[in-house]
Amino acid sequence: MPATDPADQALAATLRRLRRRRGQTQEDLAYDAGITVAALGRIERGRSNPAWTTVMKVACALDLDLAMLEAAIEQTRQQAKPDQARRFRETDPRAAVTSANSSRAGSR
Repeated sequence: MPATDPADQALAATLRRLRRRRGQTQEDLAYDAGITVAALGRIERGRSNPAWTTVMKVACALDLDLAMLEAAIEQTRQQAKPDQARRFRETDPRAAVTSANSSRAGSR
């Protein structure tokens, strides 16, 4: 079942970009992460909602900690086309909190 969540798409694009930047093949990264090539391919195409442990295995194989991965995902979101960036923001839980706080501030 395809993952259509913009957050999954941002993760997919980020991992693919970072892997390519390192000059690694999917086979190399999958081996380093201890997952199958098919699983990595599904993640990179945004066709999978990977388990947290799988994301962390791939991040570690890319020499990233959680903060670095989050920063890389945010960079991907910022570089996305305007309509994609809007969808990323709409599903970002932090955006909902900011929006709710703005609404309350305006009603005072």
